[in-house]
Amino acid sequence: NISNDGGERKLKEILDLIPGDPMSQELIDLVDWAAGFYACSPSLFMPLACGTRLKKPKDGSKFKVKSSKLEREQQKLFQTSAGISVIRWTDYEWRDSFLQKTAQDHVDSQKQLMILCPTMNRCRELYDVVQHIDTTVLLTSETGKRAEVATRERLRDCSALIAIGTRSLAFAEMPALATILVDKSHRDEHAQYDMNPRYDARTIAYKR
Repeated sequence: NISNDGGERKLKEILDLIPGDPMSQELIDLVDWAAGFYACSPSLFMPLACGTRLKKPKDGSKFKVKSSKLEREQQKLFQTSAGISVIRWTDYEWRDSFLQKTAQDHVDSQKQLMILCPTMNRCRELYDVVQHIDTTVLLTSETGKRAEVATRERLRDCSALIAIGTRSLAFAEMPALATILVDKSHRDEHAQYDMNPRYDARTIAYKR
């Protein structure tokens, strides 16, 4: 391997082989598109799509809602669904009931639901709303490496149907993904602008 100054550079050792197919063609296409859209190397988005398996290990119901409004929003959600629906909402008065019913509808139909949150505190808050559904998982930067690998495998084999997480969740492999909910879509935290790769999870969600 030749370095930029013309000298030789030692290749890094292979840590481990990823079992099975680490990424579907759909996810590969998404990574390629994101790299082109944000003018950077696809390798920067690979860890977001595959999780810690591509990283070198380091050492050492509060609100009530009228049923008519909830049913109207549910109808709107699934009527406008063409492939994957991306829903951005700002009305939080009926949030808990909406989330619980939407999550249960996806479980009943064996479809996957992704909920993108701007912060980890917000993830935990929404997770508390739907954690009674045993197919719900939480995926954030605070998730341990082993737990992250296990969680991503559950999403890939569809044993987990409801996924709640911060912006990197937008790249998660979810074969039965039907709906993406973008919580507090006006918040700047949905965009990663202080480190590579720089991207906006809302843009990735619409691309999916």
